[in-house]
Amino acid sequence: MVVRMRESLVTYTQDHNLNKVILLYSWVKDKLLPVIGYRFMECFPHLYQAGEGLLSGYEETDCYIRFWNSHGHPHPYRNQSEAENCLTLSDLCKLSDIHREAADLIMKYKIQLNLGRRSELVSLVMNAGTEVKAGIPYGNNTETIRKVRQLLQQYNLTREEIKAVDNAMEVDQPEYNNQLSLCSQSTTGNHVDLWPLHDHMFVISELKLVNEMMTSLEYTASTEIVALVNYGSQFTPVSPMVLAKLKAKCEDKSQEAAGTTLCEILCDLYQQLWTNTSATGLNWWLNWSPSPQSMASSIERTRENWERLYVTQTD
Repeated sequence: MVVRMRESLVTYTQDHNLNKVILLYSWVKDKLLPVIGYRFMECFPHLYQAGEGLLSGYEETDCYIRFWNSHGHPHPYRNQSEAENCLTLSDLCKLSDIHREAADLIMKYKIQLNLGRRSELVSLVMNAGTEVKAGIPYGNNTETIRKVRQLLQQYNLTREEIKAVDNAMEVDQPEYNNQLSLCSQSTTGNHVDLWPLHDHMFVISELKLVNEMMTSLEYTASTEIVALVNYGSQFTPVSPMVLAKLKAKCEDKSQEAAGTTLCEILCDLYQQLWTNTSATGLNWWLNWSPSPQSMASSIERTRENWERLYVTQTD
């Protein structure tokens, strides 16, 4: 095995790809040190000296290591069951996510779900995340993940139904146009037009909270996190998966776990900054009504308004 590692390292060196050489050397060192200990330096003195020279003198590596240590990194899944459950839960949350673009009818279904069963959806996703993290198996998926899927099925938000709606809308089938009209009539404008305001307040509050967390991984801010999660659950259409990761930050018992959770929160935060309802289709949400509208055209009008405003200010 050692010979194969050495041959691989030589091969990467001949490619003159410094990033690959550093990556493979780090991997070889991590694998051999636990096995042969200090003899690694005695058996491979030239390799050790050259490799450590690259690590210590490579500026990008130093920056990466500092980022890795300060902001954490996702851990690999413990087994295939955990990986499948996590991916399934993530996929279900994406199907119900208001912040993801969708056809008008699908968006109406998402709005209906978030208006009528928002608290139930958030509770199920949080419980499912806890079960997956604890390694509680139930067949291929946990029982709570099954309940999340059943809830989405009631609002025609499974992947199969969304694909069928998209195909039918492309050929302009009248039954789907009627469904859109009925859906529009049955959905009230219950605070939907306030989602951009609440979304903006949520993102700004989360940004402030994350900045404080990044100063020290020991900073827990449990009270602030719980308050933010409750606010996001009650007043915003923020994905339940985002809220579940925020809540998990309160349950971290080690600095390593805190770093892992913070890394995931950062990824979600960067995405929210660009996809929340105050950043995309603002006019569509502010003027939302149960009547059919075209979100794509509204987004285009919003972009034109911003461009017109920018030109006016620069002039």
